[in-house]
Amino acid sequence: MLCLTRAVWLYQFGRFLQGMSAGVIWTVGLAVVSDTATPENIGYLMGYPGVGMSLGIVLGPTIGGAVYDKAGYYPVYYVCFAVIGFDIFLRFFMLEKRQLRSKLMALGYALDDELLVSNVTTAVTPQSDSLTQTENKVHESEKNAMASRFKIPTFIYLLKYPRISVGALQSIAMAWVLGSLDATLTIHLNELFHYNSLNSGLVFLSLAIPSFAGPLVGLFVDKYGPRIPVTLGLVLTFVFMVLLRLPTFHSAGQVVLMCAMLFCLGLSQAFIIGPSMADVGTSVAKEEAKIPGRFGEGKGFAQVYGLYNVGYSVGSLVGPQIAGRVKESRGWGMSTISTGLVCLIVAIPSVLITGGNLLYPWYSKHILKVSDHVSELSPAVDDRIKPNNS
Repeated sequence: MLCLTRAVWLYQFGRFLQGMSAGVIWTVGLAVVSDTATPENIGYLMGYPGVGMSLGIVLGPTIGGAVYDKAGYYPVYYVCFAVIGFDIFLRFFMLEKRQLRSKLMALGYALDDELLVSNVTTAVTPQSDSLTQTENKVHESEKNAMASRFKIPTFIYLLKYPRISVGALQSIAMAWVLGSLDATLTIHLNELFHYNSLNSGLVFLSLAIPSFAGPLVGLFVDKYGPRIPVTLGLVLTFVFMVLLRLPTFHSAGQVVLMCAMLFCLGLSQAFIIGPSMADVGTSVAKEEAKIPGRFGEGKGFAQVYGLYNVGYSVGSLVGPQIAGRVKESRGWGMSTISTGLVCLIVAIPSVLITGGNLLYPWYSKHILKVSDHVSELSPAVDDRIKPNNS
């Protein structure tokens, strides 16, 4: 539809369908990774979807610009069709964890149950064997109460958990930055360096190359947690977005400076994308482990990454609009500052919430302690106000 249409409304409808399909594929893909990963390697595994996302966003304009410049309009879509076909081909070889046992048995493999269970684990052990029957009944009653009480979609209900809400904000910030650059950087390169679509696409490579550091950042996350890399990435994104205003005239040195700033900006994004996705997956897995089944058979992974994708869509929609308007009215420098400020603002809740709520100890000490004290006094108060029937 996008390739053949010449009507604006059909093009808009095609983009709408494209966004829907991308949202479904992205959400399901992240849910499969989270369901397969363990707490010890989820950060490392989430680094690979981060690499794919960054490469797709950045290499799309690069390859598309080069093909359009050399071959014209329609060959750009031929490249897209080839990528989609290759993706469909690979999906025939994908095995979900729930299908692994039956598929291996169909292939004639003799399975050791204990080995299978030990090698294919869930993200978080659902319940300890030490739970008593009373605790199980409490969990079941809580789960039934939630099912009857909350009629809103699960992915909206997940917003009550701070780590998931902050993860959605991080998703908005990442999309805001990448979408803003996608909308304004090409124009700025043309104005500053007189670059065409091919040259601008090559500059975008500086932003894509650092994404390969995603799995290495994931290894750090698995060992030390996501708080440090995510917060550092957001702050550095603000810094390097501001520094993008430094190149001011056309020279080889200024081009190198622009590419260096974009490289550092891409590295900052690698510190955010994988750790942020891993953190929301870990958070929903822990909540699911408290009351197994509360989020359905999918354990909440599809819902939480659907929410994450909604945040990314919001950033992709709003970021380019605001960045484009600011660039037109106030110039490139103010546009980069306004975009960077979004990351600096999101860094504040990130340092407090991501990887574990730092505010919870204060809450437990000051709020819950008072609540427990009132609960201890309440029986005595009840005894004093209880009528004397003797």
